[in-house]
Order: sequence, then C-alpha cells, then structure tokens
Amino acid sequence: MAEPLTPILPRLALLLLLPLYLPSAALAQGASDSADAGSEEAASAADPESAERTALARALFAEGMEHVQAERFAEGADRFRRANALHPSPNIAFNLAAALARLDRLVEATELLRELLRDGALHPRLHDEGSALLERLLPQIPHLRIRLEGESAAVTVQIDGRTLDAVAIGVNIPIDPGSHEIRALRGGETIASEDVQLGPGERREIALALPSGAGVPPGALEPSPQEGGGGGISPWVWIGAGVGLVLVAAGVVALVTLSGEAEPAQPIPGNTMPAILEWP
Repeated sequence: MAEPLTPILPRLALLLLLPLYLPSAALAQGASDSADAGSEEAASAADPESAERTALARALFAEGMEHVQAERFAEGADRFRRANALHPSPNIAFNLAAALARLDRLVEATELLRELLRDGALHPRLHDEGSALLERLLPQIPHLRIRLEGESAAVTVQIDGRTLDAVAIGVNIPIDPGSHEIRALRGGETIASEDVQLGPGERREIALALPSGAGVPPGALEPSPQEGGGGGISPWVWIGAGVGLVLVAAGVVALVTLSGEAEPAQPIPGNTMPAILEWP
C-alpha cells in the first residue's frame, strides 16, 4: 500500500482553495483584493457561462475536500477530476494526484505530478509539495513484464479488460499495486490467462503459454462423402481427366500439322489451361 498521505492534504487545504477565488496573476504580482474582485466581476459580466463553470468547479472542489478529509478518496478524486476539467488548475491537479495515490492508482498520480512540475509558473510551495510527493510515489510503482510463449500471431493482451499496446509486450510495464487479471485473446476468445498480485515496488515477470492457432479444422480439405454412404470422387479421377483432355488436344494439333497446310497455323482455342495453345 502507498504511504499514508493524510498529513499532506489537510495542510494544503487552504492553499488549494486559492485558485478558485484568486487569479494566479494576482498571486504572482501581489495585486490588491479589491482589484482582484473587480477583475473577477468584470470577467463574469463579460462571460456569464465562464462564471457558471467556475462556480460549479468551486462547488465540486469543496465537495472533494470534504470527501478526502472524511477519507472517501474515490469520491474526492471524482470531484477533483470534474473540477479540474471545468477550471484547470495546478492546485486542483495536485489534490487529484494525492487522492489517487491514496487509492493506489500510482501510475496516474505520478503522471499528473510530472505534468504539474513542468509548469514554469508553479507556486514555489506547490512545486516543493509536488516534488516531495512524486519522490515518495515513484519507488512504490510495481513493474510487470509479460512474455508470450507459443504462436502469438493475431493475439492481443489485456490487463484488467484494457488492451495492451503490442510494443508493451516483453518489457517492464509500470502498473498500480494490487490484483490484476492478465488475458491473451485470439479472435475475441481468451486462450490464456493469469491473475497476479503485485505489492508496492514489486517487479514480476509472467509467461502466458499460447496454444497453436485454430487453423483449418481437421478433415476440412477432404471431399465430403456422397449421400447413401458412398465415397466421394477421388482427386485422381479429376487429374486423369485433365491429362486425357491434354492428350486429345495434342492429337488435334498433330492432325493439323500432318494436313500439310502451307501457312503457319493460328492459335487454337482450347478448354484446358492455358486457354490458348500456341505453336512453340
């Protein structure tokens, strides 16, 4: 399990409320509260729809804080995600990452933190908190390597129902700790599967033994028997008939040659392959 993050969330509660009430430019430039309020009112008057989205984001953020403080991290993450979609903010993104970490969804949490720290205008305090959290989470991410043994043509691999990119086969995959179902499918049907339980920071390799491809069912190329129990016509009968036709055509050619025609004979249409018999 991930290291408890409870001390971080309450400590940042007041800080993380700022972006919904104060523009980021005001934090950087130290503008007065009255100027901030005036700019927000002007922006709201100019764009009522934007004001509604910001108000909804503020309400969702407040709900998210209530949930995480009550240790309902799934609900808190949901509210932070919605709030960030309406009103993108580094501070909301940090709260979302912290809530996801408490749910052991470390891969998404660390990617959020990496993106957060790429912001050159990030508040120094938030940068320090984000860096510290990322440093704590990275060593806890398990890695899984999946090998396919056998005929892997047209085979796809799924982890917990999500299809894995082909380039991820045979290499270490960052994955959240916990239980996972690994399945190999061919033609939409499961041909191999394995359940794995991964602890924090664990590295594991599994091999999925694949059966041979379905191919052509045995006997599919054999002629079907005639009704009444009799056997089908042997392929040798058809081969013999073809040879006979070729010999007949050759006899016709020989007769034409012996007829003594002065002019070269023209190609003779035939009923065997090739379709036209030509003089050598």
